[in-house]
Amino acid sequence: MTQAPWEWRAARLAENAPKGSCAIKGNISHGVKTYYRPFQNAYGLVKIEETKGERWFCTEDEAMAAGWQRALR
Repeated sequence: MTQAPWEWRAARLAENAPKGSCAIKGNISHGVKTYYRPFQNAYGLVKIEETKGERWFCTEDEAMAAGWQRALR
């Protein structure tokens, strides 16, 4: 059965985001603070380790205001 694109995206978001929380992942790699939005290629690979200063954001504006940059992929 074919799944509508919006249903696929909703399911992917639900499986990758913590329940009841914000879905944008703020990752630190080699000292660079980068945020990943749901549906980006690397989103599912990014693991958040809050003990290393990584965090979750609710909006892109929030991530940018905190000094994080958008991931290219």
